Amino acid sequence: MQAESCSVREANLIIGLAFHQSMPSSSLNLIKYSLQGNYSAAIFIPRWQRIGKRGTQQKCHAGLRTQPQKSACCFQKPGALFKDLLANSSPSHHLPSSHLTNTTQRSALKLNIDGLNKIYNQNVHALRELNLTINAGVLGLLGPNGAGKSTLMRILATITKATSGTVSWNGEDIARAPNAVRQVLGYLPQDFGVYPNLSAVEFLEYLAAIKGLAVQAAKRRIDELLQLVNLVEVRKRPLGGFSGGMKQRVGIAQALLNDPQLLIVDEPTGGLDPEERVRFRNLLSELSGERIVILSTHIVSDIEATATDIAIISQGRLLIHAAPEVLLNTVVGKVWEWTIPSADLNLAKQKYLISSTLRRGEGVLVRALSETQPHASAQPAPAGLEDAYLYCIAKHKREHAT
Repeated sequence: MQAESCSVREANLIIGLAFHQSMPSSSLNLIKYSLQGNYSAAIFIPRWQRIGKRGTQQKCHAGLRTQPQKSACCFQKPGALFKDLLANSSPSHHLPSSHLTNTTQRSALKLNIDGLNKIYNQNVHALRELNLTINAGVLGLLGPNGAGKSTLMRILATITKATSGTVSWNGEDIARAPNAVRQVLGYLPQDFGVYPNLSAVEFLEYLAAIKGLAVQAAKRRIDELLQLVNLVEVRKRPLGGFSGGMKQRVGIAQALLNDPQLLIVDEPTGGLDPEERVRFRNLLSELSGERIVILSTHIVSDIEATATDIAIISQGRLLIHAAPEVLLNTVVGKVWEWTIPSADLNLAKQKYLISSTLRRGEGVLVRALSETQPHASAQPAPAGLEDAYLYCIAKHKREHAT
């Protein structure tokens, strides 16, 4: 993500939040943030001393030194991350250690979406009359590019406001009382920005302070999460030297810092290797009974392995919301497989709704969806979640094409 200046309003909101939390000066020091050469706003960052106007090198309490830069701002911060941090921030100061365990009856958690619409400039409809009720468990959110998944998640995270409709968290409208959900929210956006000069530990300590976690509880939690995401050995390495997958793991860790009751993750396995992807799937499965987890991804196998419910969105509309087994039943008897010559593959793709192909010595094994037997040699095959997803999307396109 390209670094950009945040607005004065965004920075001032963070100042107000920091002062509201009455964060102790012993653990937090003020760093000035440049806004187009104007120091009218600032944020709190743990353990660093004040940085001069030109990024003058100064020794910090932790024995670190800031790196002098030519620009007026020593830490470049993406504007989008400012908003994401606001969504993750808790207005309460110093959460007790018990906050990191289950202190509420999470089985009663409920997120209700009623008649949600989002219209951008030039009459672009991102969401259209979306209705959805989400209870404790993992909701897998599927849909093609541009379906409105990320827009929905940003609204749920109180980063973007809906044009119309309501979202309520345990009966409370989050547009009117956003702190009700922000206190219990963990959010990993699709484009996750970091401070390149900070280590993983320093970055997580910073976000823990923003969230209002007590210092000792935060340290224990950070140690647990770094172990969980397999970053212990590189915990002190600057984030600027991390690979994309490693940064994504830091993002997963920060989303879990406050042991959230509502966890929203947008494309969380992007950039992860197969081993880390399995690790993350197992983590979501463990979390599923304790909180509401909303997982948006294009990788159907991730949904198949973790989701207790699935919602499919296309063109801003909710097509179906059901348990995986119910969704699979929609394509029972409609999945077929047969082998064709390689030369006939392009023609088959034009003629049939093909979900997958597999090249073999005798030709190409084609897997297709059809109400009736599509070819004389086609044999029925067991239905998979990807088949159900493709069938649902194709059916929606046909209905709206007529």
